[in-house]
Amino acid sequence: DFILAPINVNFENTAANHAGVPQPACNHCGDCVSGCNVGAKNTTAMNYLPDAVNHGAAIFCETKVSRIAQVGGQWRVYYQPLGLHRDVFDAPELFVFADTVVVAAGTLGSSEIMLRSRQQGLSLSDKLGQHFTGNGDVLAFAYNCDQPINGIGFGGNTALGREPVGPCITSVIDCRADAGEEGMVIEEGSLPGLMA
Repeated sequence: DFILAPINVNFENTAANHAGVPQPACNHCGDCVSGCNVGAKNTTAMNYLPDAVNHGAAIFCETKVSRIAQVGGQWRVYYQPLGLHRDVFDAPELFVFADTVVVAAGTLGSSEIMLRSRQQGLSLSDKLGQHFTGNGDVLAFAYNCDQPINGIGFGGNTALGREPVGPCITSVIDCRADAGEEGMVIEEGSLPGLMA
């Protein structure tokens, strides 16, 4: 079965999205995997984070969270500001208290924070850090094809005179029905211009 993927990319210029952030339309540069160059991709920076601020959350930039702990019914989030070289002086970790903490530092970052937290006494599952993979099991590339693919992004370069590339992953071939454990999903992709 072939379907068009329900992607989270904005294709119309908007004065402000639902979180109040101005959001331009996709320019089809194909660099989605390495980060949207124009702000058209609905990433956390374009929706969840601004919406969290709209609802009272505080955001700390250039800050590395090392671990979290429960203290008296609240969460204590330990961190170090980046770029201040506090480690040279063996400065202690700083911390803030919070009623609610969402750990969303990506697959590796979240696991690192949680494993360090468990090492410092936070009660967590023994399965933490196990059984996760990347976003796909196999990557395949085609080249010197009979038909042009236009699968290499052009990043911040001008789109004038170029064939559109992206956004990345717009279509899906779903081979899971009646395939048991051999089922798979096939999606097209594009290489970011940086990798080209």
